[in-house]
Amino acid sequence: MTHLIVAEIEGNDKVALMYAHWDKQPPLDGLWREGLGPRSPVVEGDLLYGRGSADDGYGTYAAVLTIKACQKMKLGHPKIIMVLEGCEESGKNDFEYYLKKLVKTKLRKIDYVFCLDSGAASVDRLWMTTSLRGIVAFNLTVRVLQDPVHSGDAGGIVPESFRICRILLDRLCSKGKLIDDLYTKIPESRLEETKKLCEFAKGQVYQYYPFLPGVRPEHEDPTELLLRRTWRPSLAVTGAEGLPPIEHAGNVLRASTTLRLSVRIPPLVDARQVAAKVVELLTRDPPYSAVVEAECVDASDGWNATEFTPEFKGEINRISKVCFDGSCRIFLEMSTVP
Repeated sequence: MTHLIVAEIEGNDKVALMYAHWDKQPPLDGLWREGLGPRSPVVEGDLLYGRGSADDGYGTYAAVLTIKACQKMKLGHPKIIMVLEGCEESGKNDFEYYLKKLVKTKLRKIDYVFCLDSGAASVDRLWMTTSLRGIVAFNLTVRVLQDPVHSGDAGGIVPESFRICRILLDRLCSKGKLIDDLYTKIPESRLEETKKLCEFAKGQVYQYYPFLPGVRPEHEDPTELLLRRTWRPSLAVTGAEGLPPIEHAGNVLRASTTLRLSVRIPPLVDARQVAAKVVELLTRDPPYSAVVEAECVDASDGWNATEFTPEFKGEINRISKVCFDGSCRIFLEMSTVP
């Protein structure tokens, strides 16, 4: 199992939980520009380049420095419980095991939660996140044969398993639109935050993705793209089994195909209800009576913050102006945090 670090710093009668994860994204060796690398940190101007400098190596240090600042300025602070986990990037469920134990002991009463694992659109102000998408992941397996056979002999008689996967995926996503069960009504406050974020970014919401020349995003309107990234569902095939590497691919009609499906769901959509619906949809009346299995391997809800009071907004803006150069802004995050 991955390790968990728990630290307690005494304070007043309130209790705050500070969460971060210390494991990192894959190193992506060979993909850094010249002079940079995952294991050789480099500072250019005000920016630090290196593996985990953003996700989520900063979280632990930000928590410690925040506490040290309060102590140095002799400011009162709540009792702080730092929970630092190491399985967020791997997709393992070790943290859930630890958390179930902690809620019975150290985390029985929590007044505030600080999640130090989010994004920002600039470094000149405080950014707060008001929503996260959820995720439901599946292994879709289609079997048609006991053993592979020659495609010249069986092609046209034996249905091809990858083609059946495509037919089943059309049930889930047809002409670019996923089934209605995956959508939700977007709160007006989140729509307004999205418009303001798009204005701040001057419409530059997709240019940092490494598109090939001539490839376009799924929509032309930048505000709609932000909503698709944060408050609408999406589907990606992130892995496959049963397909040999091209250099080993012969004229064989394969016995089965397995696809890993990653479905991002909006906040307010119940992940477990989605999981049940998608499993039923993919396995009902399989084409050619093929053996179809759909196994849900992850079902995590998204999150939508409660509406901020005017007093809270005012205080956060004051803090942002004191510590940075501008008022606080809202950043809507696309990912899922446990």
